[in-house]
Amino acid sequence: VTNDWLKSFNDPRLDAIVAEAIANNTDLRQAAARVAIAQQGVKVVGSTLLPQIGAGVGARRTDEEGEKGSNSSIAYGDVAWELDVWGRLRAQRAAAAAEYEATALDYSYARQSLAALTAKSWYLTTETRQLLALTEEAVNIYTTLLDLVMIRRKAGKVSDLDVVNSRADLKQAQSSVEAARQS
Repeated sequence: VTNDWLKSFNDPRLDAIVAEAIANNTDLRQAAARVAIAQQGVKVVGSTLLPQIGAGVGARRTDEEGEKGSNSSIAYGDVAWELDVWGRLRAQRAAAAAEYEATALDYSYARQSLAALTAKSWYLTTETRQLLALTEEAVNIYTTLLDLVMIRRKAGKVSDLDVVNSRADLKQAQSSVEAARQS
């Protein structure tokens, strides 16, 4: 799918509807959160290749019954660096990067799929509205035809069969209108 394929339809209302669907879809928001988590996972796993520096400070006071308490404080620091001789840490970082890429592609797929489904629904709705307008116009035409057939029947130009056929055509058109409205 090419980028901005939705723009090729040149339909601003469709663009707005798709943007609203993407903005309000909770599953898509969850997928975006999973992408952010996977991206942070790459940073966390990659940080194990760097030296680790830590520091801590603590204090403690102890009181015993009837005796003066004692105070103690401690400060410490540590530095650690695990050498990646066998490539385990690099492999973990590569796996986290691949997981991030897969999660990002899943998100992109979900976004494109939602846009396509929304566009399809939009055009089906538009088609149904046009079909409804067309069937309503057909009812008006068949009503006019039935009136003409009734006038011709009174004048003796057509038979009762023609009147029945015209009524059947009108009923069928009315049924089509109802089906289009339900759609």
